Amino acid sequence: MLTKDFQKKLDKRITRATSRGFNREYQNEREHEANSKTAWGLLETIKTPAEDAEGIEAVAYTIWITMGEVAQVSQEITKATGSAIRDEAARKEKNQCVAKSLQAYMYLASIQKHVEPWRQILMFYVRTQAP
Repeated sequence: MLTKDFQKKLDKRITRATSRGFNREYQNEREHEANSKTAWGLLETIKTPAEDAEGIEAVAYTIWITMGEVAQVSQEITKATGSAIRDEAARKEKNQCVAKSLQAYMYLASIQKHVEPWRQILMFYVRTQAP
């Protein structure tokens, strides 16, 4: 029931928008004029860069790889440090007592999956803020 109502409302809005001249072509023109990104263009800005890229994409690829390496090194350092340092890392306020020390809990293989959103954020900035 809810899905049918939703589909009807969506169809009605699309019909109204199209009748007023709002369509994909209009959206692309506005995006180009305003130098902004829509949902369609956003996916291009966060995709994985190619290994053999040149120019700004080569910079993006370097950042992509480096972010994964930073996460791996972070986990390795956490494993190698003593409990006093891990307590300090887990502390949120200056005089707070921590109940549980910071733990390195990820396997190296799963770190890449967990760092993906951060990589995508960085790719967005690299590709949209480049001169």
